Amino acid sequence: MAVAQGVSITLSWLNSLGGWEYFTFTQNKTWGYNSVSESQLERSGFTDWDTDFISGDTILEELRIKASETLTIRSQDVSDGQVAALARLRFSLKVYDYTDSYKPVAILLNKGSFQYYTDRDKRNVIEFQATYPPIYIQTG
Repeated sequence: MAVAQGVSITLSWLNSLGGWEYFTFTQNKTWGYNSVSESQLERSGFTDWDTDFISGDTILEELRIKASETLTIRSQDVSDGQVAALARLRFSLKVYDYTDSYKPVAILLNKGSFQYYTDRDKRNVIEFQATYPPIYIQTG
């Protein structure tokens, strides 16, 4: 996992009224990867046909692997009202990363990853995880 410092992420999401909301997250982010095995095959792993055909071992091979980048996004210190607005992100059907304004990227938010931190009513931070579209698919 890599921590990105000084990199702003601008997200846009469809709100419950059908309008679009935007927010720029300027706090540190943590990049990671999520890989999923989509298809596996069990094959015979024998080396000698005469002796190992019946009692030989089998091996499990991956036939298809899909990987995606994940990003843990943290907000900068925000007000109570901003935390309430950002909490509605989890209910949005469409969320886009507008960091590159010429090519917005549709992302999926992990609805169970939303966490809220507060410090004596002076500091509010929201954190959640986003998954980007597949970046690498390997087929065997």
